[in-house]
This record gives sequence, structure tokens and C-alpha cells, in this order.
Amino acid sequence: MIDAQTNCLIDMLESRDTEVEDKIQKVKQLHDQGCGKLDIYKLTGISITSINNYLIEGYNPVHGQYGTSRPGPLIPFKDEILTLRAEAVTYKKITEGLRSKGYRGSVAALRVFVSKEKRIAKDLLEHQEPSELIDKRVIYQLLYKPIEKIKGISKNQLDEVLKKYPVLSELLKLLSDFKTLLLSRQSAGLSLWVEKARALELKEITSFVTGIQGDYDSVKNAIDYSYNNGLAEGSVNKIKTIKRVMYGRNHFDMLKSKVLQLEALKKISVN
Repeated sequence: MIDAQTNCLIDMLESRDTEVEDKIQKVKQLHDQGCGKLDIYKLTGISITSINNYLIEGYNPVHGQYGTSRPGPLIPFKDEILTLRAEAVTYKKITEGLRSKGYRGSVAALRVFVSKEKRIAKDLLEHQEPSELIDKRVIYQLLYKPIEKIKGISKNQLDEVLKKYPVLSELLKLLSDFKTLLLSRQSAGLSLWVEKARALELKEITSFVTGIQGDYDSVKNAIDYSYNNGLAEGSVNKIKTIKRVMYGRNHFDMLKSKVLQLEALKKISVN
């Protein structure tokens, strides 16, 4: 049952990504037909910011940085820096030498870089065996994506990470169970999940659980029912945004006119 619900969650996420890709294709088609960005907004209801993003060549609908990494400015000089530090050359002199080669960072950034490299080297020596370095940002992605959808780590590598850090395995299992609980629409398992979460005795998880218990009935209702106040909160947020743009320089009638104009544009986009 759990596997089926987990697969359901994966299908929902894939469906959401497909929906965004369909929007991208629609925006591009309208743009190719000569429609301006404002016209596309009126026809589709998609925000101007999103339209600008969708028209960027190679735009990633999930997140522009997922599965990618940018080398730091000191990476090209790594061997040179470590050699100079081994010869007791000061950070200031190393920085001066690197500036002539295009480096624009600070001495403090150089210190942090060297400190990190030393820490990595120390960890590798302590293991006395070949090791692989996995970017923690890759691990973060496991919070919302299955391993098959993540670049930069394989199933075997993940197994090794979980073997070395068992608590991470427990956290991922806890998260998976919570997602399953939300999708199942059955709040009866919430109390058991809370007990498991508290048993980990992790400060951050305990704080989260305390928040749930402080508003337990509301959390149960959120699981059991599909109703929410998202529509009302969204409308309030839009009104507040309009108010802030006005900088308090206009009266209530102007605010009322702007809100009504927004609603009129929304009706045009729906029709």
C-alpha cells in the first residue's frame, strides 16, 4: 500500500512538471504568432515574470539550478594555492598573485577555501580507503524528488551515504511516511508518525512535531479533507501587493479601482 501511494506522489509531481511544460509550449506558440507578452498574459493568465522565463532558450521548468553546479572562482587555482600554502606563503601574498590571473575575490574567501580543502583531505586520510565526495545539495533534493530523478548521485552511492549516516536514512523514511500520510487522506496514522518523529530526538524534527501538536485538529482536518483557505490567502496577498506598490500615496478609492481592474483582467483571461 505504501509503495502504491509513493508511486502516486511521483506521478503527481511528474504531472505537475508536464503541466508546466505544456504552458511553456503554449507561450512560445503565441509568441511565434506575434503576440506580445501582455497579450499572452491576457489570453492565458500566466504572469509576465513566468512568460519571460518561459521564453528563455533552454529554460528548466523544475528549477534552473537542480542537478547543476558552478565551480568556484578558486577551483582553477586549487593546486597552486595548496602548494603555496605548504610552502608557508601568506594568504595575502597568494591573493595578490591570483589577482594578476583574474581572481577578484577576497583574502577571507581564500582562507575559507583552503580550510575546506584541508578538512576534505583529513577526512580522506582518516578513512584510509578510496572515497567519493557527494555534494550536500544533491542530498537535499532527496527531500522532494526520487533518486531516479536526481543528477549527480546513483543508487549505489546513495546506499553508501545512508550506510555511513544512518540518521539520514531514518529522516528520508520519516519524510516518505509523512507524504504518504498526506496523500492517503487518513489522519489516523498521524499520532503514530508523531511518536516516530519524536523518537529521533533531533532538535529540528522535535520543533516541527511540537508545532503539529499545538494545532493538532487543524492538521488532522488538512489531511482528511481537501478544503483549504488557499484561495482567500492568495486574494489577500494580491491586495497587499497592490497596496504596497501604491506606497500609501493614494486613497482607498484608488486601491478599490486597482483591485477591480485586476479582477476584470482575470475574467478576460478565463474567457
